[in-house]
Amino acid sequence: MIKPTKFIEQLKPYKSVSHKVWEYTYNKNTDLLDEVIKLDWNEATKFDDFIIKEILRYFIEHKIRLNWYPDTNNRVLIKKISEYVKIDEENIQYFSGSDAALEYIARVFVSPGDIIGIVSPTYDNFRVYVESCGGKVINLMNKNPFEKDVENINLQLNKKKFRMVYLVNPNNPTGVLYDVKEIEYLVKNHINTLFIIDEAYYEFCGVTCVNLIKKYDNIVITRSFTKAFGLGGFRLGYVVAPKYIIDYINKI
Repeated sequence: MIKPTKFIEQLKPYKSVSHKVWEYTYNKNTDLLDEVIKLDWNEATKFDDFIIKEILRYFIEHKIRLNWYPDTNNRVLIKKISEYVKIDEENIQYFSGSDAALEYIARVFVSPGDIIGIVSPTYDNFRVYVESCGGKVINLMNKNPFEKDVENINLQLNKKKFRMVYLVNPNNPTGVLYDVKEIEYLVKNHINTLFIIDEAYYEFCGVTCVNLIKKYDNIVITRSFTKAFGLGGFRLGYVVAPKYIIDYINKI
């Protein structure tokens, strides 16, 4: 038997919720959208027919060659994201879901023994990626998880040398929303710490730290097409970051 690294051997896996919904739809031989309202993974509850029609139109009009490997540079998509986010194309890279983006970030920046702070309770997948690389996770907790306390987080960050901090904004599952100025306060006070701001739910609040990319080199933003755009099945997400970070990620 070939053993994995000690980090994988000791790793507590991310606990996914039930997949029973798929068994139900297969066994019933029915349309998922007709009989099931699925809420447990925070996907969009409705998928409009116009999306399928638009995808088919695009495939036909542009003669998409499914037999070819795709253009890994994907300039068309990155250009569209750039226009949407209002930031330069060199500051953007796309991934197969924002989960994949978080995994790549961990692979690039986390070494064994690094201390990573996660503002908790929150989405647990990033913890798995960090620990699989040998990083040590410390949960940065507020007394009341449903209230924000930037000074408390700042005090906790002052106690240790944190390689990275992961903050979901607005947070899943508590809904806590930090102002841009509050996040900037942390970013500029800890210039040797990389801040990962997960904006998977940005479209529901309109608060974004994208403009901080132009001022600081220790912040990365991840986003998803799953939530507001309702495209969870496409597995599509992206990163907005300083160019040097995009260049590092592109190496792998």
